[in-house]
Amino acid sequence: RNRASAERSRERQKQAEAALRARVEELRAQIAATQDQRDELRASTEWLRELERRHEPPETKLGRVYRRAVAVYRELYEGQLEVDEVVREARAFIDEALGK
Repeated sequence: RNRASAERSRERQKQAEAALRARVEELRAQIAATQDQRDELRASTEWLRELERRHEPPETKLGRVYRRAVAVYRELYEGQLEVDEVVREARAFIDEALGK
């Protein structure tokens, strides 16, 4: 009887350890994915800054639209804007570009 109880206890412990290992692996995968997203965001932001340094658009209507598009892109990727805000911004600067 004690042997059977001890065996069940060991089996429950093995199952708990296996579940814990699986959860640890899941968390590691989430951390890695988050780090990949951060790396991608950092690379995108650096690319935008370099683009802005190299190419300063002229002070024209189209140049203003271009600068605003770059700013919206950066804000979106930095998590400062939601997609619906980007859609509103896009419509606004498209209207501006078309002279509406």
